[in-house]
Amino acid sequence: MVEVKNLFIWRHVDRKMLVFVAAAFLLMGLSPVDAAFKCVSGTGNNGDVESTTSTLTERIEASLDAFDSFDHLWVSHSLRKLRDRDHHCLHGWFQNSGLRESVSVEGSDEHLVIVVPDDYPTIQDAVDASSPGDTLTVRDGFYKENVVVDKPYLTIKSENGSENCIVKAADTHEAVFSIYAAHTNLNGFTVTGATYADGVYVFRSDFCSISNNNISDNNKSSRIGCGINLVYSSNNRVSNNIISKNVCGISLYSSNNNEIFFNNIISNHASSIDCWGSSNNNISNNTISNNGDGISFVDSSNNEIANNTISNNGWY
Repeated sequence: MVEVKNLFIWRHVDRKMLVFVAAAFLLMGLSPVDAAFKCVSGTGNNGDVESTTSTLTERIEASLDAFDSFDHLWVSHSLRKLRDRDHHCLHGWFQNSGLRESVSVEGSDEHLVIVVPDDYPTIQDAVDASSPGDTLTVRDGFYKENVVVDKPYLTIKSENGSENCIVKAADTHEAVFSIYAAHTNLNGFTVTGATYADGVYVFRSDFCSISNNNISDNNKSSRIGCGINLVYSSNNRVSNNIISKNVCGISLYSSNNNEIFFNNIISNHASSIDCWGSSNNNISNNTISNNGDGISFVDSSNNEIANNTISNNGWY
């Protein structure tokens, strides 16, 4: 089973053309992710899309020539309204010499602003209902939940900043926010209460932004975990956060090319910043004080440390 969760929408193309484009790309085994997010995230303008569609006919015909040997080739397309926007679903399969493979693609061609709790009562419900490129705005209040972000290109932000929007772990053994998707933007929350886990856990997710959060009182009864924990995650930005009263402030494990700057990392029980097997990170303009340790590196190289204020730590 081959599943592709990202729908690439070629705007200015009718639905029949959309079906054949999907078939051509998916059945060739090519990943549509780049094309998907160029359109879905709005990084390409209409002119780009129009110029691309002008060559689609030739590409489709050439692609389908490669499938003459297939026993069967079938694709269906359905369209339904979901919260006032078109939600497309493609399903197809091909069979050759008795071997059958199927593909499924779904998504929406417009971005929404989803408001919590107006549209959905919890942040997790809003994430589950969202599509790549959506913005989730969370109104002031207290939210007791563990949020898992598994869709890319989501912006999750508070309406009025971290002082007014508190997210506390419902399960103290799980991170308050667990991010498993690239290009996630998390902005403006108080993140607390993960007694045995991380405040924000980022796993195999690149190009995320974690900013303007107050992350405190996590990992108080554990020897592992951090305020923010990046694991196998690169090219992320961690900025303008207050990180305090955790076991560790920020941890990087096998995570490279990240930017960590303008954070206030204070009164954490162990290290402020740990780098384990992580290289080419930029750690600058942070205030690091009253932690067990300052900044520590293990099996790490080519990291830049500049313009940090480091004081009253155990050692660094």
